[in-house]
Amino acid sequence: MKAKFLFFLVVLCGLISFRSDAQILKPVKWTFSYMPSRHYSANEEQQGLVVLTADIQAGWHIYAQGPDNGDGPIPTSFKFEKSDLFSLSGGVIPKSKAKVSFDPTFKKNIGVHEGRVIFEQKVILHKGAKLIKGSLEFMVCNDKQCLPPKDLDFEIKLN
Repeated sequence: MKAKFLFFLVVLCGLISFRSDAQILKPVKWTFSYMPSRHYSANEEQQGLVVLTADIQAGWHIYAQGPDNGDGPIPTSFKFEKSDLFSLSGGVIPKSKAKVSFDPTFKKNIGVHEGRVIFEQKVILHKGAKLIKGSLEFMVCNDKQCLPPKDLDFEIKLN
């Protein structure tokens, strides 16, 4: 009886270990930075770029920006906290074109990014700006599975 119990316990621990390994998949690493431009306005406002970089493991992809009509995957989206110390100029722009193809699961053409994708947001910093905060949402998939959509907060210190 003890042998059966021990065997059951070992199998159970193995399953728990395997299950916890499956939950730590992190195929996308995000980094955030600010690149000042050399141009200043007459009132000492500085223009620059917030740079949001996704490094995506081989075999995985994130979905391109776009409307979420509820009939497809969650597109990558960005939000910036409102502040009197900076202004956004335009929207977040990917520096590489998304690869668009027909997705049989969703029965429509869908854009994805693979490898490394850099997104840029033009900003105008007002006097006293020291920090830009925001969040992003993205969904990552490979040819076998999709991970749940993820919300990620970011904070960029301005020097």
